[in-house]
Amino acid sequence: MAAAGRDPDRVYVLQGISPIIGGTDAEARAERERLEALIPEATGLSFLSDYFPGVDFEGLTLDDRAKDAGLDRLELDKSDYRKHRPVIARDNPTLREVYSLLTGSFSDDGLVGTPEKIADTLERWFAERAADGFMLMAPSLPGGLERFVDGVVPILQRRGLFRTEYEGATLREHLGLPAPENRYARQPRAESRK
Repeated sequence: MAAAGRDPDRVYVLQGISPIIGGTDAEARAERERLEALIPEATGLSFLSDYFPGVDFEGLTLDDRAKDAGLDRLELDKSDYRKHRPVIARDNPTLREVYSLLTGSFSDDGLVGTPEKIADTLERWFAERAADGFMLMAPSLPGGLERFVDGVVPILQRRGLFRTEYEGATLREHLGLPAPENRYARQPRAESRK
C-alpha cells in the first residue's frame, strides 16, 4: 500500500463471511447440507459451465463428483479456484459443493459449527491480520442472522473484539478513517484580469 502512496494503517480488508451456526458442529454441517440441497440443478450447472470454460458438464448432475468433470486437474488462473483446488483434489466434493465453494454461498469448515468455533475462527483471522473486519452475509434470513447476533457477537464482545456501542454516525467514523478531500469541491476562481 505504501508503494501505491496509501497509508497501510488506513486501508482495511473486510472479509465477507457466511457462517453456518448450530448448537453442535454436526447440527451446523446438517444445516449446510440442507441449504446446499436448495441450489437448483440448472443454476448450479450453468454457473459451473460458465466458470469452467471448456469443461463438459453434459450428463452430469450436482451430485456427481468434481473428478467426474476433471476439476481436480485443471490449471486455471482464478484466485478463488487456486484457493479451493487442493480441497477439490483431496476431497473430491460433489459439484454442488464446488458451486458453494466458488460462489461463496457457504463458508469453509472454519465457519461451520458452534458459535464458539465461529468466534475462534474470526479471532484467529483478525489476530493473524488476514482480515481487519468482517461483512456478514447470513446464509439464511432471519435465522442465520439471529444465530450470529445472539450466539457469536456476545462471545466476540467478551473477548474485546466487537464493539458494544457505536461512537460515530458513518461507517468511515466507525472504522476511524478520516474523510477524504472532496475532489469535486469548487476550486477558488482565479481573479479575472481587467
